Amino acid sequence: MSQMRRWTMAISGVTCVVLGAVGVVLPGMPTTIFLIAAVYFLTRSYPALERRLVRNRFFARFLPYVDGKIRLSTRAKLAVIAVMWISVSISCLGIAYAGAISTWMLTLILGLAAIGSLVVWFR
Repeated sequence: MSQMRRWTMAISGVTCVVLGAVGVVLPGMPTTIFLIAAVYFLTRSYPALERRLVRNRFFARFLPYVDGKIRLSTRAKLAVIAVMWISVSISCLGIAYAGAISTWMLTLILGLAAIGSLVVWFR
């Protein structure tokens, strides 16, 4: 990998970390997708930065769950599913209130939320 590409990917990774951090406190801005992108960029450019990101005090305690070494408790699964459905409901109500949702879109959103619930429950 060229040095220029490596630096570009590293800068992209750090930028994604910053955007993810902003997403933690700014409603409506995603966090997870930026952190996933950051791990992608940092793994390919500077693996030491990626290790530092995922092993910091905020994320390190979740690594066993991501790696599949430990299963989520039933209580945690129920909490995740409840928060997801509350978010989906608020989003659907907001879109419906704006008059910008069709039946197929609502069905798609609810179907994907149901699939997400199943993934969380059976993981």
